[in-house]
Amino acid sequence: MAPKKQAKPNGFVLFTQEFMKQQGRKFNSLKDAMEKSGPIWARMSKEKRQPFEDQAKQLRGHRSILTSEGIDVEYLTQQERLKNQARDRERHEVKDLLTMAYRKNELDSKTFFVIHINIFVYHSSTNRYWPAEIAALGFTLKDGVLQNNVFHQMVKSGALPMGYKFEAKQHSDETHLIKIPFDDEPDDNMSEVYFKFKKFLEDRKPSDVKNMPILFADKKYVKVIQTILDTWSSEYDDKQDLFRVFNLQEFFYFLKNTIAGDQVWSSFTFSDRELEKDIYAYVPDIACEYHLPSSSTLYCSQSIVMRYAYTICDNCCGDLNIEYINGQHVPLTSSIPDNASSYQSIDGSRSSQAGSSSKMTFDENDSDIWDRQSVSSYNSISTNMDDNFPRLGSHRPSSRVSTYSSTSSVKSYAGATTEKRNLRSVENTLASLSMDSDPNAKDKGIRTWIDNSTSSKRRPEYKMDSDDADFPPIGRGALRKPITKRPGSTENKF
Repeated sequence: MAPKKQAKPNGFVLFTQEFMKQQGRKFNSLKDAMEKSGPIWARMSKEKRQPFEDQAKQLRGHRSILTSEGIDVEYLTQQERLKNQARDRERHEVKDLLTMAYRKNELDSKTFFVIHINIFVYHSSTNRYWPAEIAALGFTLKDGVLQNNVFHQMVKSGALPMGYKFEAKQHSDETHLIKIPFDDEPDDNMSEVYFKFKKFLEDRKPSDVKNMPILFADKKYVKVIQTILDTWSSEYDDKQDLFRVFNLQEFFYFLKNTIAGDQVWSSFTFSDRELEKDIYAYVPDIACEYHLPSSSTLYCSQSIVMRYAYTICDNCCGDLNIEYINGQHVPLTSSIPDNASSYQSIDGSRSSQAGSSSKMTFDENDSDIWDRQSVSSYNSISTNMDDNFPRLGSHRPSSRVSTYSSTSSVKSYAGATTEKRNLRSVENTLASLSMDSDPNAKDKGIRTWIDNSTSSKRRPEYKMDSDDADFPPIGRGALRKPITKRPGSTENKF
């Protein structure tokens, strides 16, 4: 009997295989999965179907290699390749956008949009999210955050799918604390929220731009936000691919390097770290009216998008010599040093722009000194300590150190608050310390101080066999019982 020929896949079959891969549960057969993927396939536009159709044409005429889950290996490879290509296109588009604005000296006045959406639950079988809150913000580096450029709405997404109320309640209790909808509260205002959000973007985008502006979101939520906006635009506006949500961390990375005129951040890790530090996380007055009285302002969508903008301004405005304004570039509760607008980047280049031009010049005289003090919130930890304030342990800084040490809180290239000391002041400090241990050390300088430090007597080590020890070691250094030998055996026993 001749072997049965393998059925030639079509676009719908390939889509169903991808649908099976994305689901958190397994289907009994491909036919069962098609019953769930069919309605989704029917609502898809021709553009979204085209990759599956093209892949089906390539697979016809040869036998496919399937995974243990019945998914075509070549199809998975193709999908991964398409995903990488889409990511590369996004990066190039962001870089071109920033480079063009930089060359036109419009980078400080360019409007960027950030977005965040809180959800109740995700329904895997329909690939649908139930949103709870949405916030978006348009800001510029020159003006920072303005209240009329903040969009915020509480979303009533209707009754939750059956069996998901506990999961939604648990997620709400752990994060945003927004009351979940029940069956007796079937209100749905998502259509109203969608059109308000769309108008908010249309009123603030450049008049010569036809498409919606790019929205930047944390990389952890890009897929969630993109799916919600695509669902809204498809159901309420009958449009596909109207919104584009890009990676905020990558945008922050490209923006910082474009402004500095050099690759001062060598990888995306720097932008990731700055956003993860979230130094304005517990500033209460930037939350929405719903979250302001509660203790969950950390998860408020409005607070999150404003913290995105404050963090970006805190790291980038100094490079453009933009003067910081409380409530716009940083929260109202933040302290701004007098010389906050004077900043030098790590490569020694200093911005010559006074709020309008972004050209960079090199100053050799100041290349070793960072003189811009950090803009830090009252919640952040200060690196400057009062000499009269006791430090941990028994050591108290001497008055001599405070006399000779010239310190200033500065902004590092990664945005962290660091302490920079003048090299000559440090040398004088170390030399003065050496005089205490050696009266003839006036001309020996730092070398004598180092020699005295390295040649100082060490504390006697604790001996394991000492019986009169007052403070035996703890943890890994704890005493063990004396080593004894079992009678008639050569093995050691502890």
